[in-house]
Amino acid sequence: MKTVALATDQITVTVENPSALSAGGDYDICSTTTGFLMNGNDGGFAGGVWSTTGDGLFDDVNLISGSIYTFGPVDLSSTTVALVLMATPAVCPAVSDTMIITRHDAPTANILGPNDLCSNVGNVF
Repeated sequence: MKTVALATDQITVTVENPSALSAGGDYDICSTTTGFLMNGNDGGFAGGVWSTTGDGLFDDVNLISGSIYTFGPVDLSSTTVALVLMATPAVCPAVSDTMIITRHDAPTANILGPNDLCSNVGNVF
């Protein structure tokens, strides 16, 4: 009968948490806004890359927080645009998070009633 020696070894296992990646919350902005300051969080990944469903441009697609997205012509004529932050971990599949920016027309004020105003009389509109 042969005797087999027992062998041991050690390995290090790193578990990455893809749920920590964040593009930031969804935003409602005024339609006159032409740019947007990104405030993402790579959640401990080595970095990430921004992309868009629109036609605007990032001043730096690799800058997770602090990059500025400038709306393109299609963005400016649309109600919403999606901005996507993607990270590619060394081992796990790529993960992403999406921020939706909804553009709203600026409110307008209409004055009803007489157009003549007197500085010494209270005017009601």
